[in-house]
This record gives sequence, C-alpha cells and structure tokens, in this order.
Amino acid sequence: MPLSVIQSYVRMSQQPKGKKSIPRADFDIYGYLVDQTERAPVDYLQYVDEAVAVAPVMFDGMIQFDQDHKKVANNIEAAKEKMANKKHKLLKA
Repeated sequence: MPLSVIQSYVRMSQQPKGKKSIPRADFDIYGYLVDQTERAPVDYLQYVDEAVAVAPVMFDGMIQFDQDHKKVANNIEAAKEKMANKKHKLLKA
C-alpha cells in the first residue's frame, strides 16, 4: 500500500472518533503484493514499533509529507464507491 494512503489513515485516526484501522477493502484497492526473495524474512513490525517508541517526532514529520490528506481520503472513498458499483453491475449481470 502506498505510503501516502497509510499517512492519510494515520491523520484520520488522529481526528476525534477517527478510525484506528484500515478497512480490508482498501487493501484490495491500494495494496500490492510484496514478492518473497531469497533474503532472510524479518519481522519488521517489531522494529517499526521500537522506532516509533524511540522517535515519534520523526514519524510525525513523515506523516506531514502528505499535505493534501483530504484529497487522498476523498480518493479512497471514490475508489470504494467505484468498486461497489462494479460489484453491483457484476451481480446484476
């Protein structure tokens, strides 16, 4: 999933009553498969958690790269609607 999409969800989660998770449907829309390589697998989430705990300010700065998060959020909603319409048309056929 592109960083800009994840950043928009982080910002939305910080709003009052903001969702704290990314819907599965959005992974279907924006996600991409990371191919496995011959490299050793690494549990990277452990290291992300540690990095956020040590340097949260750095990650807040990364989040600010996406200055137009409302546009990304609107694109997510538009993509959801488009997928729902496609599904509806397929079920109708």
